[in-house]
Amino acid sequence: MLHQLGIVQQRFHAIPVSREDKDLVTVLGFLQIVMNTAAAPAAASTSVLDYAATFLGVPYVYGGSSPSGFDCSGFVYYVYNSLGYPLSRMISGMNQSGVYVPKSELQPGDIIIFANTYTTGLSHVGIYVGNGQFIHAPSSGKVVSYANLNTDYYIAHYYGAVRYTK
Repeated sequence: MLHQLGIVQQRFHAIPVSREDKDLVTVLGFLQIVMNTAAAPAAASTSVLDYAATFLGVPYVYGGSSPSGFDCSGFVYYVYNSLGYPLSRMISGMNQSGVYVPKSELQPGDIIIFANTYTTGLSHVGIYVGNGQFIHAPSSGKVVSYANLNTDYYIAHYYGAVRYTK
């Protein structure tokens, strides 16, 4: 983990962390808020985030679900299934199979779902990394990247989140 954090720190600028909250940690170059709740184990969410980050820069390919190119659900499907989580390839299946998580209780590794983006209904998905950030395969012409959940666009299209544990 320390080796991976060193690599991340080379790629991203350091983010100041308040000393007042002892539960704050830096993972993947973003501030991660880790709460002492009965959620997915930190090691599991860390492995999901670490693995997902290895695909930063992979191009978006409609229908893609491999490291040669991903669409949004193909990316989430590939990351989770590669780590032993039996996840549906379809966003609707991801939404139905996971445990619902209120937005106020999002934790790193949770799957966030959006509706009515490029089409009606559930239409986009990503993996929450903490501090209002998520990783996803955005759209045609773009690459796997981080995005801010708190932009007007994602606020307007936010549908919900689910959590998976083994």
